[in-house]
Amino acid sequence: MDKKEVINLLGLAAANFPNMQEKDLRPTATLWEKMLSDMPYQVAEDALIRVLATAKFFPTIAEIREAAVTNTQPRLETHGEAYEKVLKAISWFGSYREQEALETLEPITRKATQAIGWRSLCLSEEPDVVRGQWRKAYEALEKREATEAKVPEYLKQIAATMEERFTLPEPKQNVKMGPERAEKFYL
Repeated sequence: MDKKEVINLLGLAAANFPNMQEKDLRPTATLWEKMLSDMPYQVAEDALIRVLATAKFFPTIAEIREAAVTNTQPRLETHGEAYEKVLKAISWFGSYREQEALETLEPITRKATQAIGWRSLCLSEEPDVVRGQWRKAYEALEKREATEAKVPEYLKQIAATMEERFTLPEPKQNVKMGPERAEKFYL
């Protein structure tokens, strides 16, 4: 999105809030341009209109990005709907065909299932306890994905770069020591 498109968005927002029409919105335009630059104009406009429909205060970037996610992302299954699919997969594939079963699940459902462990879900003697653990994992993943979807793309790239810089190398495999090296090591 370019500066002209951001000015159009600010014009829409200011039209909804007459007290903002007399204010200098150049700093807001600069910030909106930076924080909404990864979003196509039409997505941003639709999101802004969604926010303006219920807004009592001038829209924030967070509100606009959240509305954009709501407008463009498919609705996630509730944890209950997702868990029902896990139970169906267990009945269809059993505990030995884990990979096939996981392939039938939505990505977030698959991640929650893997966090608990397929065999744990299949063979548990306390299904209510496992279901509660699975629900917590699902809700945590759901929250993380919702937050991640709202973050501007350039910030995700910065985070990925930082993660690469600070990732620890894989530990070296234990090397067996001969008696002469072990003697030096322990003495």
